[in-house]
Amino acid sequence: MTTSLGLALGRETGIELPGETAGSVRPVSRWQASSIGSIAMGQEIGVTALQMAAAYGALANNGVRVAPHTVREIRTDSGTVVYRSNAEQRRVISQEAAKALRGSLKE
Repeated sequence: MTTSLGLALGRETGIELPGETAGSVRPVSRWQASSIGSIAMGQEIGVTALQMAAAYGALANNGVRVAPHTVREIRTDSGTVVYRSNAEQRRVISQEAAKALRGSLKE
C-alpha cells in the first residue's frame, strides 16, 4: 500500500539488501472508528527503521523522496567513477508542506 504521502509505507523500499520486510499498514477501507487515534500513537501500524528514515529524508529534501540505496558511487584508485547509483527521486509532498512539517517536528 502506498500512503497518501507517497512514502511507500507498508511495502519494501527496494534497497539492495536481502531480508527487507514490508511492515504493516492496513488499507484505509479496513480502518475502524478508533484507528485514526491509534495510528497516531503508533498502534495498528508497523514500519521499518529504513522506511521511517526515507520518510524523514523526504521532509529534509523539501518533499522529494530519494529511494534508499547502499552505495552512491564507486571509484577506482585514480578517481574514475565506475558505478553511480541512479536512485529514484520523486516528489511526494509539496515544498511548502515539507517546510511546515519540519517546523512542527522542531517544536
